[in-house]
Amino acid sequence: MRTGGAGLSVFSNGAAVLNDLGVSLDGAGGRFDRIDALTADGRLRLRSDMAHAAARYGFPSRSAARRKIAARSSNDSARHAGAAFSAASIAALTASAVMGGRRLGGV
Repeated sequence: MRTGGAGLSVFSNGAAVLNDLGVSLDGAGGRFDRIDALTADGRLRLRSDMAHAAARYGFPSRSAARRKIAARSSNDSARHAGAAFSAASIAALTASAVMGGRRLGGV
């Protein structure tokens, strides 16, 4: 995974999958509990309650620097769990976690 560039937003279900693979996001980046989509003129178009997902899955949604997530995914416990990630594999894990509205991977 490249370590430069923009950060990553990992939603609660994706954080749960990463945790199952030995990658903790505790202390990495910042938590977000709401996403607001605004129109070009600033009117609210859509509001998503991410705190509800955090309560359901037990993991908050976080935005963190790519380098922090890359470093954590390459630590010894994550490697032991088979979690050597590329940017594409993190995206695929996160996408897979939302299929059917439930966490995958035996969790």
